[in-house]
Amino acid sequence: MNGRDGESAFALQAPNDWVHGDGWLLVYALRWMGRSRRLMAPDSLAALFSRADGNVELLSSADLMCLVAQAEVADLASQPPVSSPDLTVARKLAQQVLRGIAELRDPRARSGAGLSLLLVAKIGSRTLTP
Repeated sequence: MNGRDGESAFALQAPNDWVHGDGWLLVYALRWMGRSRRLMAPDSLAALFSRADGNVELLSSADLMCLVAQAEVADLASQPPVSSPDLTVARKLAQQVLRGIAELRDPRARSGAGLSLLLVAKIGSRTLTP
């Protein structure tokens, strides 16, 4: 997939009730089931949000579904620039999530656990005027 400056399928305008501000959505595929996996698909997803100030947080399922259901294509010309996400910090947080899940399984599951970055999308928030 290719995205050009000013034309990206991965730049979205957050809905009005988005409280996280501008930043980057990073979605990681988590795999821990090993041979017991029935489908060649991720066992889980970890959705992280890298804020404009550099902090990275794990999004709840509700926040992620809010974006899925209500986000619009962003008008990049009107969006303030947001620095690139810190992928090292985001990956470490995704690994912590995966480690927490794998610790609940047997040791064989932990040895085969892995993750991969599926999606990076710039998220713009609406500035609400009083």
